[in-house]
Amino acid sequence: MAQEIETAQSPRMFDREAAKTPSQSSPIEETRHQVTRWPPALASQAFYGLAGDIVHAIERYSESDPAALLIQLLAGFGSAAGHGPRFRVEGSP
Repeated sequence: MAQEIETAQSPRMFDREAAKTPSQSSPIEETRHQVTRWPPALASQAFYGLAGDIVHAIERYSESDPAALLIQLLAGFGSAAGHGPRFRVEGSP
């Protein structure tokens, strides 16, 4: 018990006034002005063909990122198509 009291009165305790010194700014304040767009937008070639046409049709009515719409469309199609659709390439089994 005496050790707990001694530790509580130790100078190593958190001092709010010392934490407000200008020399020690928080990481949030340091990175506040370093805003970058991440990830970069997909190139227009990614929206080629039927999938791109569908994404552009939905994009007008949605707040979603076009890249997210494209990924969801392709993943949904792959899930709906299942394991059955495939074709042979150069004599492969």
